[in-house]
This record gives sequence, C-alpha cells and structure tokens, in this order.
Amino acid sequence: MKPTTSKHLDFLINRLPELESVQLDIQRAAETLIKCGQHGRKIMVCGNGGSAADSEHIAGEMMKSFILPRNLKDDEIAKLKSSGIDDWEELAQSLQRGIPTIALTGHISLATAVANDINPYMTFAQQVYVIGKEGDVLIALSTSGSAKNVLY
Repeated sequence: MKPTTSKHLDFLINRLPELESVQLDIQRAAETLIKCGQHGRKIMVCGNGGSAADSEHIAGEMMKSFILPRNLKDDEIAKLKSSGIDDWEELAQSLQRGIPTIALTGHISLATAVANDINPYMTFAQQVYVIGKEGDVLIALSTSGSAKNVLY
C-alpha cells in the first residue's frame, strides 16, 4: 500500500477507533479497489433505499476527482488536440480521469423488466452477470446484511 493511502487509513482509524478491529479488512478493500482501477477494470455498486443513494454517490465520486485532482495525462491531452474537435482545450482543462464505476441502481427499465419477467430479487445479479468481468469489483451495500437482491 502506498504511504499516502496508509496515511489516510491511519487518519481514519485515529478518528474512528472503533474501526481498529476491521482495519485489515479496510486495507484489503482499498487495495482491491486500487488494483481494479490500475488494471482498467470497473466497479459496480448496488443497494436498496438509502444504500441505493449511497451507490449513486460512490459512483459519482469515483468517476471524477474526489480529494486529489485527476487531471488528464499528457498523452490524453495530445489525443484531444489531434482529434479535430474545435474546443479540445476546454475539454482538456475540464475533463477528469476517473475510475469506471456503475451504480446498478439507476437502470429502472431493466429493473422493472427483470422484476416482471424473471424475479424481482435478480435485478442486480442480472446486471453483474451481463456486464461484470473477471477483475471487476462489486460493492454490495445492505444495512441489514440480508437484502436478498443484494446478496444475489
């Protein structure tokens, strides 16, 4: 784990000492997400109710800068410049690198079709089955820990 990541984890544990017993789990989760991003894989997030809102929030934070800036790299800027797009400079200054993340909660037409045609508990599982690939990460949020659709 990079020293900066370790520093953030130490800050979290100092601020919330009750997390000390799961510090290793948090570290493993962080390393898994970092590896996923480094290997060009995607993160999928799902949950019900407030956890659905959290899923959308997490996806939003991953798809743009969060704490640290995620400016485009020089080769990405060069591609924009050579693309023939008139406003390439505005794009280069405005776009941010992100980690490909999909909130599985926002596909209402698919969700209702799966609920009607297959099984309401399969909404997230169907999406993961179709778009998930080896090396991707699923963050499944359930405050009770027993939401059947999230467990599937």
